[in-house]
Amino acid sequence: MVAVMIVAAVAIFYFRMAQKPPVHPDNELIGTSKIIDGIEYFNIGDLYDCDNWIKVGPVF
Repeated sequence: MVAVMIVAAVAIFYFRMAQKPPVHPDNELIGTSKIIDGIEYFNIGDLYDCDNWIKVGPVF
């Protein structure tokens, strides 16, 4: 019974995640941050001067 509930919860989680498109901020300079849907993202860049956005967390 518990195993069925766990499998159902995992299936629902993956179904919901599949419906949401990934959120990626537009290209910006390294060191900038953006707020999208109440979540802050920070561009840490990389060695090749490309965008590398990390999720900082919710905005309060």
